[in-house]
Amino acid sequence: EIAYAKSSSPRKTQQALNAFGSVEAVENRVFIDFSGFISQEPISAFGVQTLGNTALNRNQAEVSTYRISPSVRGQLGNFADYEARYSRSVTGSDADAASGATTVDTAIKLASGKSLGNMGWTAEIGRQGVSYSAGRPTESDYANVGLIFEVSPHIMVFAKAGREANNFTSVERQAYA
Repeated sequence: EIAYAKSSSPRKTQQALNAFGSVEAVENRVFIDFSGFISQEPISAFGVQTLGNTALNRNQAEVSTYRISPSVRGQLGNFADYEARYSRSVTGSDADAASGATTVDTAIKLASGKSLGNMGWTAEIGRQGVSYSAGRPTESDYANVGLIFEVSPHIMVFAKAGREANNFTSVERQAYA
């Protein structure tokens, strides 16, 4: 709580939170990760900046982000390890000039098991969608594969190729290799 004794400036409550955790819902199989974060942040990089939370100015806003992310992990025998993850985060602000956002990520990953010795492979597909309280939504889809060669226990060589399609820079989706 900030209150000024000899000033007409209004009182202000500033909240702070930095919490995270993980729950193993089904042993070695289903996990739920969660986090919450509240802090005071500048609205614009070009506005008045403050060092700490005691100075009030119009360029400061309380920003909060909450995230939940269930996942399933396991092995397909000696052939591959897998992970499927869903993640949803919501970000908001108490400033009218700052946009809130809801982000949804999904991903499925496969990686070779230990049966190939010092060679390995990976494959991944995923999607991200972001909806803004002010502005147009964005979407991104991707798929990639990779090869891994373990030269020594401390050196690995990794090559990855894939394709992504998104509407970050234009309304129409554009694809990239």
